[in-house]
Amino acid sequence: MFKTDQNKITKKPNWWIFRLTMIVLILVSAGYMLSLPLESMFFSIDFTEYWSSSRLLLTGENPYSVEAGEILTKDFDWPRVYPVVMYNPPWVLGVILPLGLLPYSISHLVWLFFNILIVLVCSDLSWQLYKRPPNLRWVSWILGIFFIPAINCLHFGQITPLILLGIVGFLYFVEKKKWLLAGCAAFLVSIKPVLLILFWVAFFLWVYKSKRWSALLACAATGLVALLVPLLIDPNIISQYLHLYSVSPFYEFELPLFSFVLRLIFGLDIHWLQYLPTLLGVIWLVFFWNRYNNHWEWSRYLPLVILVSFVTASYGWSFDQIVFIPALMQSAIWISKNIQKRWPFVIGYMVIYIFMIKGMLQAVVIPFWDIWQPIALLTIYLVLYIYVQHNNEFVADYVSESYTPE
Repeated sequence: MFKTDQNKITKKPNWWIFRLTMIVLILVSAGYMLSLPLESMFFSIDFTEYWSSSRLLLTGENPYSVEAGEILTKDFDWPRVYPVVMYNPPWVLGVILPLGLLPYSISHLVWLFFNILIVLVCSDLSWQLYKRPPNLRWVSWILGIFFIPAINCLHFGQITPLILLGIVGFLYFVEKKKWLLAGCAAFLVSIKPVLLILFWVAFFLWVYKSKRWSALLACAATGLVALLVPLLIDPNIISQYLHLYSVSPFYEFELPLFSFVLRLIFGLDIHWLQYLPTLLGVIWLVFFWNRYNNHWEWSRYLPLVILVSFVTASYGWSFDQIVFIPALMQSAIWISKNIQKRWPFVIGYMVIYIFMIKGMLQAVVIPFWDIWQPIALLTIYLVLYIYVQHNNEFVADYVSESYTPE
């Protein structure tokens, strides 16, 4: 793309397509957000799970009790006709416990701004990890905050941004060779343990191969501390969590995943089919790892691992796709290296984006119809990945005229 003559760049990329894309993304996303009911600014369904569970634990009650949560939410005029309960494991309460110290409305606003900050910081760090010039960092902020799953997460008050923080933090600290901090960041991925199983398989293989035992110990120690906090308050919290899953397992939900499609085809009562795609994903990862483990680069391969892990997951929702942000930044930078020739990928992502908005509106009634989204994102990413790999143009080799490595 770039031609040099005596270390001077004589050709610059044409950015009008990219700028036009940014404008369309902003206008479409802003139009959607303005169409949301005003109550969504004050009440978030999923945030209520975390707040009520934290408040119940602090008051000595069962944080996984549906009945206790229903009584608690009536105190502040919960606008829904059904109660909510948190399905995350007990160590998550060690992370979100401060939410229960504040009144609902204040806690919700703090959570909202905190998650916005996470999205912006993770988008910015992802942009820097893939060696783009600092003067274009604003592009990462727009791509991140207007990514439909990010908007969805903020709307529902979801906890998945913390998983995104764990992923990006892990990549950042691995790049800096700070293994202890990388392990601490990896712990955040366990907030939804079954969402990114392939990350954990790759993590354990990497630890064993590179002998980075300090990263594994730091991850385990962080999880232990997070679990000890709620255990000290409620010694029965693990049994209470297991009881919740025994009476209301996650496979009862109509999940927008291929794993649920298998059960629709062969029988909803065949519960083990929910885990079959994950097994296939693990097999794929083992082969992928065997091919690249001698020159494994987390920043290069983790976005693909996350995409495949999500598509083959046994549990997950459309807003959980916020963990795709590193892959989104990686794709944007690959495209921007030669945007004149890679405009079909711009159009492809734009089409997916527009249909994701349509799907988000439908998902209010039928969440299952979001099933196409991770498959479409994985497909376009794979095509771009193969194209870039074939041309030996991975982003780690890219340096623009305005960027000087530190």
